[in-house]
Amino acid sequence: MATKRGKKRRIDDNERFSKCSTEGSEAEKRVRISDDSVDVNKKTIEKLLRTNSQIISKLEVLITGQKNLETRLSSIEKKLNDNNKNNNNTIDPEYVKELVKKVSKILFENFVYPSQDEYKLATEKYLKDENPEFMRQFKKINGLFFSKKKLPRL
Repeated sequence: MATKRGKKRRIDDNERFSKCSTEGSEAEKRVRISDDSVDVNKKTIEKLLRTNSQIISKLEVLITGQKNLETRLSSIEKKLNDNNKNNNNTIDPEYVKELVKKVSKILFENFVYPSQDEYKLATEKYLKDENPEFMRQFKKINGLFFSKKKLPRL
């Protein structure tokens, strides 16, 4: 039995030695392959870094443009809010009722059934005479809504 163990140990040692020698040659192949791939990897890495820096510079340009737009929008919002606070852009309902009554009274003196254009002209004339500041603000704010192109045809 002692001989069997000794032989077995020698066989195990030989197997280990042969495995190490084959592993060594494989490792040498890997080193040679990795040397070639290192050059390729360096070129690839340099190309990726250049592309990355270009992307970053473009992003910086976009971010600064976005910040500029945000500041412009915030200044416009601030101006609009200040303008709305100053003007209050609300019309007193009682004033509107009085306006309608007075314009209707003027129109019914001349026409039994006035048209929309006649209402419009009479209202403009009355407001020019009685409250010219209101007409200026109304035209400035709502001028787009009452242009001839926007009105429906009857």
